[in-house]
Amino acid sequence: MLPLALLLIDRGITGVAIAIVTAFSVGFCFNIYQANRIIPGVASKIFGAIFPAISATVLMMLSVYWSRLGLSKVIGNYHEMIFLILLVTISILTYASVLVIMKKQLVIEVINLVFSALGMKKNVAFSRF
Repeated sequence: MLPLALLLIDRGITGVAIAIVTAFSVGFCFNIYQANRIIPGVASKIFGAIFPAISATVLMMLSVYWSRLGLSKVIGNYHEMIFLILLVTISILTYASVLVIMKKQLVIEVINLVFSALGMKKNVAFSRF
């Protein structure tokens, strides 16, 4: 990871982010390969389980990239904190929306778990979705 980050440091934070994502992706694929050698057939189940998260991540990345281009023209470089808050909000909304669409039951379970951990007895059910 470090050599790739040093090669891409001239591209700023985007280059370092690309280096980190690339390094973790290679490591993840190697771990899946090792797991598949120990337990044959597990790789397809793992990829099926993480597909929604990877899809949400890619869509979030694209939405932030495109939003950054548009927001930089509208806001400019004068209001960096507003720019950052808007980008983080867009990324959270994109990621959450994709996960709700693809893994609705998991999101419901997490929300119910948070409510029960906080001592609230509210059951969330998205029966209308």
